Amino acid sequence: AARPSPSPFSSAGVVVTGEIPECRVAAFCGLGQPRTFWRTLDELGISVAARLQFPDHHRYTQADLNDITRQAAGAEALVTTEKDWMNLPAGVVVPLKLYCLRIGIEIDNEAELLRHIS
Repeated sequence: AARPSPSPFSSAGVVVTGEIPECRVAAFCGLGQPRTFWRTLDELGISVAARLQFPDHHRYTQADLNDITRQAAGAEALVTTEKDWMNLPAGVVVPLKLYCLRIGIEIDNEAELLRHIS
């Protein structure tokens, strides 16, 4: 049997493309697998005072944001995922700075990958 040739793509990884909070935060998300978000925060060295989980695809209300702020004891800012950012109500008001952790993918040898798939 023929052996598959090694992949020309050495690796891919997740990178943060937006601003990373440098203060203590309260993190919240509505994801099916929130552990991934928590792990990313830990790997980035972000100091998390509280981790608040909502159901997957949660549509946030101002009341939710008020509750999140109340539970953010010791936090100087809030942080959430890009997916959750899109589910915040228009004109949301919170007393803390609100960060959206934007994630991208970085691929080694990206030109070679694009050549193979085009």
